[in-house]
Amino acid sequence: MERYCDAHPFTLSLGQKRRLSVATMLLFDQVLLSLDEPTFGQDEKTANELIRCLKERQDQGTTIIMVTHDMDLVDRYSDQVILFNDGKVMYQGQPYGLFSDVKMVRECGLIPPLHYQLMHERRGLVFV
Repeated sequence: MERYCDAHPFTLSLGQKRRLSVATMLLFDQVLLSLDEPTFGQDEKTANELIRCLKERQDQGTTIIMVTHDMDLVDRYSDQVILFNDGKVMYQGQPYGLFSDVKMVRECGLIPPLHYQLMHERRGLVFV
């Protein structure tokens, strides 16, 4: 975002505005950081850079709560998952437990990461 330091925020693209809002939050030394879909609309390189920055903050002691529909992101980076469905907590635990539960995945309409889909298909289970 450095090359846009003189640009007015209204002239930025949607993806740039999202990056700016997350970058702004990273300027402060919070104990808790809450983000809503921070990687939405970002290319893979930018999303990976953002996750790297968030991991650094987590390693420094910041608790990060992230709302996302990206199940690959959940699987790769979450320590704990809280799954809400129709306003109720349906699952709380590690990603492996969630994605290994075919009934839960079906009930909540999740599309699990590909390696879980393949694992379940090998066992003769499908998500449809």
